[in-house]
Amino acid sequence: MSKRLNHKNTFVIDGTSELGKEIVKSFLLENATVIVPAKSADELDILKKHVEEIKTGHLITFLTDISDFNKATDVSEIIREIYGQIDLTVAVMENEDDNDLFLTGLKISEIQKTIQNNITTCLICSQIFLNHLGNPKCTFITITNESKLKTNPISKLLSNIQDCIAKMIGEETSKIKARYFHLFINKHKNCNANTSLISQQIITIFLNNKTAKNETIIHI
Repeated sequence: MSKRLNHKNTFVIDGTSELGKEIVKSFLLENATVIVPAKSADELDILKKHVEEIKTGHLITFLTDISDFNKATDVSEIIREIYGQIDLTVAVMENEDDNDLFLTGLKISEIQKTIQNNITTCLICSQIFLNHLGNPKCTFITITNESKLKTNPISKLLSNIQDCIAKMIGEETSKIKARYFHLFINKHKNCNANTSLISQQIITIFLNNKTAKNETIIHI
């Protein structure tokens, strides 16, 4: 049995999403310790049921809101105190908003909520977990689902903003003691055809210390 992540501490943000659950599953199968925060106990129960037959690795879950800067900072402190070093952090941004209205037809409250759940979380994760947990051996990977770009205005807006964030952080990596990558994927809802490929790509990037810095943004 493959154990490529043996003795590795991993942190999966939004590990209860459809893609997140598969990433957690892949990491556990590789014998990693996988830490997953979530907003609700129900989400964590579904995740635990999803991986209950896996006997390798260790799943650690807790309730918190990563989109809250203060709570995310507390999480960072706690993780560092207990586990010392996080080897791999993955932040999943599904962008699966089902509202296909024109951007001008959306309520401001809906746009604000979506930005809070996606863009704010993306920025918080980048600031806290890159800097606070940063070390030369740490890898930080953000994943953006851009499957709805042609049909969903709000998802297109989110993805474009995340693309700008990725480019800016990529330019700052020389100042950050961590390896940073941003994957843009095309995964349709309820379609798991390429989920395994995405998970394996993440593991490959993590294990490949020779990945060039100019490959910070990757489309798969």
